[in-house]
Amino acid sequence: MSRLWLSCAISFAVACGGDDSPAGGDAHVDAPIDTGSPVDAFCGAKTLLTGEYVDWDSSAAQFLGIFDAAFSVEAGSGAHASEHTPPNGRYILCIDAAASGTLVDITPGSDSDMGSGGAYLPGVAIAEKAVVAAIPFSSARSFTAARRATMFTQIGEAYDPTKGQLFVHLTNTTATLAISANHAATQAFGASETWAAGTTGTYVFFPNVDVSVDPTVTLTGTPTVSGGGTFPVAAGKLTYVEVAGP
Repeated sequence: MSRLWLSCAISFAVACGGDDSPAGGDAHVDAPIDTGSPVDAFCGAKTLLTGEYVDWDSSAAQFLGIFDAAFSVEAGSGAHASEHTPPNGRYILCIDAAASGTLVDITPGSDSDMGSGGAYLPGVAIAEKAVVAAIPFSSARSFTAARRATMFTQIGEAYDPTKGQLFVHLTNTTATLAISANHAATQAFGASETWAAGTTGTYVFFPNVDVSVDPTVTLTGTPTVSGGGTFPVAAGKLTYVEVAGP
């Protein structure tokens, strides 16, 4: 089964500009993102996946995109099977149009933290074709080593690199989420644009997911969401999942 999961962003002075693509081939990242736009010509028969990779605390008032993160479609081929994010953290990928989804590896660049708080945690993203088609824009967040420390202090449990970190982006739904594996206290990011204990929000984070016995996790929503189901969660990484409501 293939899958698509994502992660985060950084504090970079030009990130808010949105048009500061780095030299050498990522200039198309600021093209229109609606499914009927000319950007679809990039993918041909494949499926367009577009979105953002931003900092854990990025907000409307202080947007922070993650620069120079490598997005790579596993077993992908073609001009848009891999991307490096510009300062605003935007990306456009073309993925195989398989119903079971596509897996994307996310590797923050060596300069992504700009010396501000240590490296961002790498990730892997899972997206089902039906969910990609239903949402206009994917969104993933990641934390630096320094922000991870304060986040886990808030959670009340130390970060465990032998466990998985599950990040869920919710579109068109106010569903309450749950997973089958043991984990630390769930955190949510909603209209207040701050992280707090909870299971409902624009983003929901399941920290320290125990994958020692079973590396797969079942995600459910109440009411039912598109994008839930059973998928693997990797230890020492952020696993990104997109879910959507009707």
